[in-house]
Order: sequence, then structure tokens, then C-alpha cells
Amino acid sequence: MKNLKAILWAFLSGLLFALYAVIFWGTLARVFLPSNPKLYTWINRDYPIEMPVGNIPTVEMTFQESLRFELNDVESNANWGVLFNTNSFGLGVQHLGPYHFRYVTSAYHSLHCLYTMQRDFDRPNHAGDPSFHFVHCMTYLRQIFICNADMTLESGDFMQLNFTIDRVGQTRKCRDWWNVTAWINENNREWFMLNGVTE
Repeated sequence: MKNLKAILWAFLSGLLFALYAVIFWGTLARVFLPSNPKLYTWINRDYPIEMPVGNIPTVEMTFQESLRFELNDVESNANWGVLFNTNSFGLGVQHLGPYHFRYVTSAYHSLHCLYTMQRDFDRPNHAGDPSFHFVHCMTYLRQIFICNADMTLESGDFMQLNFTIDRVGQTRKCRDWWNVTAWINENNREWFMLNGVTE
């Protein structure tokens, strides 16, 4: 009887140890081994939530007041145009997946909205009759700001600053914009080459 208990105890102990070992090594494998990326069909809504660019490096960016982006100013209009057209192959539209469906990132949509709003201010009777596009952009940007919830601390009241002297604001950690535009440029270059268009 004692021999049977010892055998049963050894068997259960070994089984328990094996179970713990499987759980331990399985947990390590899930944490440290790369998982298989989800494959998307790119049909209907079966696509990733973000542009598949990989890890975008972060950079420090110090916000500054600028006279280069005024309203109702010919020189500023040119600057707004350059800002919006940082992509030499299009306006931020990407063609993704095996069927080359068109997508746009939220970053480019936001820039497009700023550009559209700036142009809308130049329209006669803007205040009394804002365009539908302007109203859409106000709503869109409000939600983008809430979604991003930037928690960078800012000191003082910006309305009290002398912008001739105090033009520099807080420094933030941001995704590298030039890395993003380089990826989008390459995506659009491939799309144009696929369609027989060169620079």
C-alpha cells in the first residue's frame, strides 16, 4: 500500500511539474518569440487599424509661433500649400494591399482639414456661411485632439506672450514626420510606377 502511494505521489508530482513547465515555457514563448502577423484581405473593413509602416521613431519637436502661416496672406498661402504637399507623389493618399485600395492616414486628413479651413477663411461671407467641409473639419479635428490627449505641460497664458520675443513653446516627443512622409512617398512612387507614371 505504501509503495502504491509513493508511486501515485511521484506520478502526480511529475505531472504537476510537467504542467508548470508547459505553462512557464509557453508564457516565455508568447512574450519573447515573435508572433505571426495577422494577414489581411484588404477587402471591406479587413485591414489594419494603422498604416503598416512598422515602428516610427520619435523625435523632439519644439512648438513655435510662426508668421509663415497667417490667414489672408499671399506668402502664407504658398506656405500652407507646401505644408500640405510635402508628399511629392500625391496628397497623402496611399494604395495598400494586393488590390491597391486607397487609404489616407489621420495625420494627412488632419493636415488636409487645416489647409481647407485656412482656404475657407479667404472666402467671402465665410463667417455667415461656412462650407460643409469646414464644419466637417472642425468636428474631425476636435475628435483627433481628444483621441490624442496630449498631456504635455504648458506654462502660462499664451495670450500674454510677446510673440516677437517669446516664439518658442514646449518641447514634445513626436513621431518623426519625415520618416512618415518618406514611407508615404515610397508607397506612392510604387503606385505610380505600377501605373506607368514617372516623376
